[in-house]
Amino acid sequence: YTPNADLFDPAGSVGAAKLRRGNPNWRPNLQQFGYFPDTMDAASQFSKQQIDGLIVLYKEGKLQEALIKGNALASQFPSNIILRNILGIIYSGSGHYEEAVTIYNKAIELKSNYADAYNNLGNALNKLGKSEEAIASYTHAIQFKPDYAEAYKNMGTAIKEKGKLEEAIKAFTKSIATKPDYSAAYRHLSLLIKYTPSDPQISFVNYLLHNENLYD
Repeated sequence: YTPNADLFDPAGSVGAAKLRRGNPNWRPNLQQFGYFPDTMDAASQFSKQQIDGLIVLYKEGKLQEALIKGNALASQFPSNIILRNILGIIYSGSGHYEEAVTIYNKAIELKSNYADAYNNLGNALNKLGKSEEAIASYTHAIQFKPDYAEAYKNMGTAIKEKGKLEEAIKAFTKSIATKPDYSAAYRHLSLLIKYTPSDPQISFVNYLLHNENLYD
């Protein structure tokens, strides 16, 4: 299984393993999981080491172990939204999308403007074929985080799957506007519109194609 790069660091699981081998100081990109120190309150706080441990287990493909430890922590810290978000990601990565939806909704109950949980919820709903609900979830994510390029891209993908190509183009274009070096959005957009060799986007995409950190 290859993790969704919207939820994890750009190098992906294989790239992360290489980074760990080559850099003893490697740590997961916690912001991709919705982890920010100021979102942790005293009543629900648990150690960064525990967060790191769950993320690394996921990246190493030890999903069952990650679920066992994640659920144990969730029982210990039931009001921690960061843990709920990570646990939802692990359930999604294990193919348990219904469980992931339940977990993300719980995180949103605890924090109604939790943009990362809304984005991840949209991904799980889309996997379940609930595209309209997924689009609504991405819309909420963008409402609470207007520069959320990944949510715009994910929304564009869901809209494209419904055959609404013009709306999808708008979503991918907005994603690029908020994150000009977002290669995945360029790739999706390039499948929907025709460029000429003189378009500035062509030279930029060629630059991105030579960037070893490309990810979807």
